[in-house]
Amino acid sequence: MINYIHNSGPFYKDVETCWYYLNSRYYNHKIGRFINADVRYLEPGLLNGLNLYIYSRNNPVMYSDFNGNTFILVTLLPGGSFLVEYGSSVVSQSISYGWDDINYWQAGVDGLFILGSTALAATGVGLGLSIGLGAAMGFGQYAIDSAFHGEKLTLAGSKIYISFGALGGLISGAGARNSSNIAKIWLE
Repeated sequence: MINYIHNSGPFYKDVETCWYYLNSRYYNHKIGRFINADVRYLEPGLLNGLNLYIYSRNNPVMYSDFNGNTFILVTLLPGGSFLVEYGSSVVSQSISYGWDDINYWQAGVDGLFILGSTALAATGVGLGLSIGLGAAMGFGQYAIDSAFHGEKLTLAGSKIYISFGALGGLISGAGARNSSNIAKIWLE
């Protein structure tokens, strides 16, 4: 079995049957159906509550189902990354400048940079481009943050932000590489 990680959950392709194993059941992409029933209990009060062959509410592109029993909306990841960065920016500013000098617009801009980085990971761009864009976003974030606080840009600060941006691009590029592997699988 070859392990591919997809942004809607991990799965394995069985090389003998060419079916995909999604942690609790097999999926045959040629007929577009799951081969074995879901292990969850019947929920007759819900739409599709009696369908034991459903996976991620029958929409594995929009939802993730890591254990085969619960789905998670894939769009929560970008929103979550924005909120985490927004919060960390607020905390970082409070440590650096005090609670009275927090610039919430800056925190929002910082969150948007991370949102862009998260979206970049899903595009399938190459690793080099991802690192370069990450470095550019890192410098852009440094320049905007400095402008918000009336600080001058320094060479040391630029290097730090560019390095962290490039590192983020490296991590995003690995995610993009996995996404492109998924595309190759589905085209088989």
